[in-house]
Amino acid sequence: PVAEVHGGAAVSDTGAVVAFDAATEPDPSDQRVWVRDRTAGTTTPVFEQPSAAPGISGNGCAVAYSVAGGDVANPTTSLVVADRCLSPSGTALPPGTVVDTVPGVSLDGSVIVWSTGDEIRRYVRGATASGYELTDAFDGGAPDGTPVSSDDVVTGVDPDISADGSTIAFVAGPGTTPYVPDPGDVYVWTLGTEPAGATVELLSPTTTGTPPAASSASPTLSSDGSVLLFESANTDLAAVGAGTVEVPFIVYVDRVDRSTRVLVDDASRPAVSGDGAHVAYVRGEAVRVVSDGSDRELAELASVEPLGRLSVSRYGRWVVFTSADGAELTDEIALQSAGMVWAADLRPSDDGSVVYSTTTTTNPSTVTTSTTTT
Repeated sequence: PVAEVHGGAAVSDTGAVVAFDAATEPDPSDQRVWVRDRTAGTTTPVFEQPSAAPGISGNGCAVAYSVAGGDVANPTTSLVVADRCLSPSGTALPPGTVVDTVPGVSLDGSVIVWSTGDEIRRYVRGATASGYELTDAFDGGAPDGTPVSSDDVVTGVDPDISADGSTIAFVAGPGTTPYVPDPGDVYVWTLGTEPAGATVELLSPTTTGTPPAASSASPTLSSDGSVLLFESANTDLAAVGAGTVEVPFIVYVDRVDRSTRVLVDDASRPAVSGDGAHVAYVRGEAVRVVSDGSDRELAELASVEPLGRLSVSRYGRWVVFTSADGAELTDEIALQSAGMVWAADLRPSDDGSVVYSTTTTTNPSTVTTSTTTT
């Protein structure tokens, strides 16, 4: 660990790059976003301070995060994007309303989705890669899935985005406090080639279609947008049917065959791998992983009291999360303010699994090179 950690972590598709926010001292003004390159063995901070709530592109280049501004009476938030593969500098986007939103970033970093607490915003990088433009925004969705614009609708803190940036999952519902829809419903916003081709679909319907009595939250999408998971405390959801579940529970939605079911109950904060085959979630004080869209448990990590959201690499090998470390920073700071970032390697070892390796041989007399991959 580079510091005491105050928020969640985000991982690139390969698991090689991890972004997280932390403070080197028990002082909120010292908090900023850090980027860990696990291949190079380096950990570097972003320029802006304080900064928080990072998201990262699948290729590990674009890091998006929130930067606080304004004053106590009129706080503002800027969404900043730094391309660590091109330049260490960041580009500030239009200010939002409240600090600590988590942006969703597409595979190549060209599309970013962000919740301001009042609406969902979608930004697209310009042709020169010098900045981002706001292309689409709306408050939320009506029960039938049509977009609405209302001061009585707020949006949740954690939208997610597909690899190509065309599918967005988010939470919206009635409320007056940003990021706290009560109750909240999960929607999927799919953009066509033309604005008229965009659709918004309600993915957390009740069996009767009436407004839910309890909220759903934490939507997470596979890379192609075909698999969606979210947590819910609403036992009236159509996915529950006539069964009995312990709340909160995790709903698995297959958007291709149009099926929905409860994946596991007594669980929260799901995160799905890019290929849709592995799901990590929190149960009690442990992080657990299931495989192949079933309820077959693949692994359970030690009881580490996970904090914030989880993040899974594209093929499910790496699960990255923040945990409490069990130590107080000071007598005045609660222990949940402390933490460490973990990267758990779920790859089987010495069990007969195929291991990919490359061997290169060179014949000096013919100056030819052959490469064999196992």
